[in-house]
Amino acid sequence: MTLDELYGELDSLTADAIKGFWTGRDKQLQKQLPEGKADQGHRGAATGGKHFDGMLLLLASFLKAAGVPESSIFSQRSLEIPGFYRPTKKWDLLVVHKGKLLVVLETKAIVGSFGNNCNNRAEEAIGNAADLWRAHQDEVYRSANPPWLGFVFIVEDAPGSKSPVNVKEPHFKVLKEFTRASYSERCRLLCRKLMAERQYTATAFISTKKDYSFSQPDPELNLEHFVRSMVGHVKAHI
Repeated sequence: MTLDELYGELDSLTADAIKGFWTGRDKQLQKQLPEGKADQGHRGAATGGKHFDGMLLLLASFLKAAGVPESSIFSQRSLEIPGFYRPTKKWDLLVVHKGKLLVVLETKAIVGSFGNNCNNRAEEAIGNAADLWRAHQDEVYRSANPPWLGFVFIVEDAPGSKSPVNVKEPHFKVLKEFTRASYSERCRLLCRKLMAERQYTATAFISTKKDYSFSQPDPELNLEHFVRSMVGHVKAHI
């Protein structure tokens, strides 16, 4: 498919990817149960690593339509690149073309356990970006041109993620936007701030229910803007 055709089908492609997200989680849980390896809570589904396959295939299809050779796109293997604070980090999708690091992508999700998971995902996203940009500053990736760094965040739409949350302020007041913000709103704010502070080139935020329905509540964080940013970068550098 051409880029124009893919953009025209983006809503249905996203719906397929979200359905794959949920079915992939369910399959991973069912696989672990007979083997006696199920993790506590929802972690068994999250550690399987397959629930984002549909989203990664969607993004890879846009990269290929933009002219990136399939041999330069990595989403199943060879995903490690050096860091600065640690030897390597395994990302979810890379584009390495003619020895140049063009695209780096991280995908994260929260289903249940919203309090702990929201903080953990924030720490991971911030730390991963800091590590990559510091390594880029030292020309670890052998190029003065920065890679495009993207972050896709999927959060379950559930009462526990949408209800207002109190914060503890024993010494100082939190920023006003976090006052009574739900966990879902905290995650949306994280995505906006990561992009505003140039920690990530683009971020996407998707809210979804277990019936496969989904929404993109922030127009600036929708998947089309995300994809167009990624495509524009690779077309300028291949």
